[in-house]
Amino acid sequence: LRALFEECGAISAVSLVTNRFGEFKGFGFVWFDDEEAAKRGLALSGTSLSGVNVKVRLARASAAEQQRVKHEQKLKAATRFVPR
Repeated sequence: LRALFEECGAISAVSLVTNRFGEFKGFGFVWFDDEEAAKRGLALSGTSLSGVNVKVRLARASAAEQQRVKHEQKLKAATRFVPR
């Protein structure tokens, strides 16, 4: 999955969703470093991967996920301006 989407831009994470037995549920997530890379990833919808046509769409983050990302961004911003 990573190899397919790397051509679109930098990827920060890839996750394949499994059930409680560890069996692949047939979908996963690719997190891109920027929005433009994600948009390029949308163009790969319909591409064949291991004999299966891939359906690509943007995922909407839950409120909890959005809050976590905002918190991480604040932490990164704070660490950028630490006096020496």
